[in-house]
Amino acid sequence: MMDVMDFNWTGKWPANRAPRLDSIFLDNKSRLQDIHIKAGKPYIAHVYTHDYDNDTLTYTVTVLPDMPDLFRDGGDKEVTPPAVDCKAVADVPNGTVTFNAPEKPGPYRIFVYVHDGHNHAATANVPFLVEK
Repeated sequence: MMDVMDFNWTGKWPANRAPRLDSIFLDNKSRLQDIHIKAGKPYIAHVYTHDYDNDTLTYTVTVLPDMPDLFRDGGDKEVTPPAVDCKAVADVPNGTVTFNAPEKPGPYRIFVYVHDGHNHAATANVPFLVEK
């Protein structure tokens, strides 16, 4: 988004553009589908990225409990819940993140951050429900 604003203000793209994170699929489903996974089982998230400058990309992965009561109107502060240790392993060349589903049933989100080594990043997340 910042690259587009830069282009709109100056008429040219930045010297080094931010990476794009086009989509994430978890258990072969998009964020728009109901994703139900089993507690403690291994899963793969497919991450589709692009970097205009062919920079080497790295991923940072976080799984957080999805706490809808944290989302409030009026700009109130939202407290980030503690991350869940899911043993996430990123395989950037293959565009995958392997992780174990949380042990505790309930709603969660997996967040993937893509970094290009030039202080640029992109992010996306996918909600899912962990069941016994």
